[in-house]
Amino acid sequence: MSSGDQERLLEESLKLVETESQLMSQALKNNELMDGLKHASIMLGELRTSALSPKNYYKLFIDVTLQLSNLETHLNDQSQNGINVSELYELVQYAGNIIPRLYLLITVGTVFLNCGHVSKKQLLYDLVEMCRGVQQPLRGLFLRNYLLQHMKNFLPDVADPITNSVSENPDADDGSISDAIEAIMTNFSEMNKLWVRMQYQGHSREKEKREAERRELRILVGSNLVTLSQLDNMNLKIYKDSVLPQILEQAISCSDPLAQEYLMECVIQVFPDNYHLSTLDEFLFACKQLEDQVQIKKILGLLISRIAAYVTDEKNDAVPTDAHLFEIFSKHVEDLISSKQSLPPDDIVSLQGNIVDLAIRCWPEISEYATIVYASLISVLETLKIHSIVYGTALGKETVKFLKIPLDLYKNPLNIFQIKDYVKVLNFLDYRGRTFIASEFLKKIIENDTKIKNDDEMINVLQLTNCLMVDQPDQLEDIDTNEDFMEEQGLLARLPFYIDDSSFSNQLDLIKKLKRSLGNGGKHRIRYTLPSIVNCLLNISKRYSKECSDDKETKEEFILDVFKFVMSTVNAIYLNGEMAVPAFRYYLQAATSASKIKFDACESVVYELITKAFTLFEEDISDSKEQQDALYLLIGTISFISCLSEENHEPLRNQCFLAVNKMLRKSDQAKMICSVASLYWESKVTENNEVRPVHNGKKVLDCFKKALKVTGQCVEEIIQTTLYTHILNSYIYFYENGCTEISEETIEEMILKIRNSIESLDYYTENTFLREGLEKTIDHVRKIKNDDTKSLYKSLNL
Repeated sequence: MSSGDQERLLEESLKLVETESQLMSQALKNNELMDGLKHASIMLGELRTSALSPKNYYKLFIDVTLQLSNLETHLNDQSQNGINVSELYELVQYAGNIIPRLYLLITVGTVFLNCGHVSKKQLLYDLVEMCRGVQQPLRGLFLRNYLLQHMKNFLPDVADPITNSVSENPDADDGSISDAIEAIMTNFSEMNKLWVRMQYQGHSREKEKREAERRELRILVGSNLVTLSQLDNMNLKIYKDSVLPQILEQAISCSDPLAQEYLMECVIQVFPDNYHLSTLDEFLFACKQLEDQVQIKKILGLLISRIAAYVTDEKNDAVPTDAHLFEIFSKHVEDLISSKQSLPPDDIVSLQGNIVDLAIRCWPEISEYATIVYASLISVLETLKIHSIVYGTALGKETVKFLKIPLDLYKNPLNIFQIKDYVKVLNFLDYRGRTFIASEFLKKIIENDTKIKNDDEMINVLQLTNCLMVDQPDQLEDIDTNEDFMEEQGLLARLPFYIDDSSFSNQLDLIKKLKRSLGNGGKHRIRYTLPSIVNCLLNISKRYSKECSDDKETKEEFILDVFKFVMSTVNAIYLNGEMAVPAFRYYLQAATSASKIKFDACESVVYELITKAFTLFEEDISDSKEQQDALYLLIGTISFISCLSEENHEPLRNQCFLAVNKMLRKSDQAKMICSVASLYWESKVTENNEVRPVHNGKKVLDCFKKALKVTGQCVEEIIQTTLYTHILNSYIYFYENGCTEISEETIEEMILKIRNSIESLDYYTENTFLREGLEKTIDHVRKIKNDDTKSLYKSLNL
């Protein structure tokens, strides 16, 4: 039936229900009880339909039972006024159709029980048994659900009598909790049978649709177990001896995977955790008897999570925290795996993961339990001849979850290495799986700020992250452009900063071990990882020089060792990483750091680092833009450091002057020469332990002569004029900083030269920016000239 027909049919039924309910209410209002019951019976007759889907039948059921509650309320009121409920109970049994008859019996029976003039035990038994008359699954399920909702308030929830004494009035015997359990279990058993039978209705091609409908109705069956768990006099003995065996028998005997899975989950959810703890053997033994299609991993996962939460709850003191609990689960899971040959490998891994979760949650200090499970999984995988697990498959996903459990549960991620076979299981995964787990491990290190403290920990970390550090035979193609690869290497690059820094010598030794592994990573990895080693080493040298209390000889030896290590690491970045420009920058960065530390070999170390940078500049940096940037960095670094003697500083200055000739464009050469000039004036050198400026005005003047010569070789007049302005600004800078070789006459000549150049430009050439630039410079000079507190530019004619 189409959805449109369903809606139409439901609408017609709801209209009839509304009409009959109004007539029923009117009859009851007029004290015409028989007419009221007649209209109620007609209204209930709508529940006889088999044409509605479960969802629409539920809507109709809700509407009908809501109106039926009005009848129940009226009868309860009338029972207080002397109406004979017993006769009424007999009367409604003559209703023509079984569906209206049983709904009316339950409704009137509830009123009868409320009066207290009938044996609860007997009446509940009668109602439960009479409902057997409806065997159509959908109608039967909702009928029995209606019965359950009405009888749960009248269940004989009292303790069983101690003696077997016979009551003087057997008819008035309300029964005990055993009778309540029997009534609920009978209703549960019948509802489960009806629910299971639904799968056989209709055409086979609608099997998936029926499965979906059954899932929608499962809560009707489970509500029986909820009612059982809410009995006040329910206790562990009754649960273990009576309730659980009946539920498990019903689940196993129905042979329906959907029902079995739901009922087992329902048992776990509705009954207390201490009950489960005391009935583990029975429950786990039943799990082995379930159908192969049942997802055992879900059931055990839910059970273990509940048990683990209960055991670790500090409020629960009287729970077993020894190996007994672990052994029970471990044994049953092993038996389950061996007995169910059709169990998929991913389900096996999931089951083992549940045991690991239990072991670590309950006994985090006893790593042997987790080790047993990991060894067991390796044995299973080898038995199944599984040698490589693909990351994206079901087995791959479960294996990743299995390996993540210790990472998620241990506060210190390094504790995973207490599980001896952790890395062995990891190596079953393919490249993508291994790198994922290694990345998760590094994230935990960073997140928890965990420090690697000794050789053993470093070796373990290197083994686990080996897939990130060196090329793998099964790695992806075009790995250098892969975003995941870049993120992984970024995480790996942070590892040096998570080495324990409480001991400088130990920290340096561990970094050396790490660098040896990272250095084998190939050019795609080295460009990410080794630079962080350099930065970490420079931080160590800075901290050591400030905080260490070693004697001078030890201090000198340690700092020298650090910078030798820096040189070898930067050299690896250049040679193995094929990155000349970054290596050039790191040499200069290291030289700057070394110049700030006072140690005997400071000058030789700094000089060596700068000369290595010069070598890279001359041999490997050929791009004109990179050359320009590199030379600026060289000039800036040499200007900054002050630990070099004149003997070592002079060759570096002169080398910068010569390096200008390597630049391709004349305009770049002219600008760069002006920058080189600062080396001959502002740079500082150390002589006899005193720092003094170079102040070589003659060389400054030589630089400007060279700059003017190069500028004169530029063909374009506008570029030439721009360079003259740049040289003028440089003149002014040196003049104001005390360089006497730059005179006011020199500045005046340059201003005149620029003005003439601007005037000689072609009429159509845009020269506004040149004029504005010159005027700004002249305004600056004029402002200083007019300042009486300064003696500059006094004879300058502007």
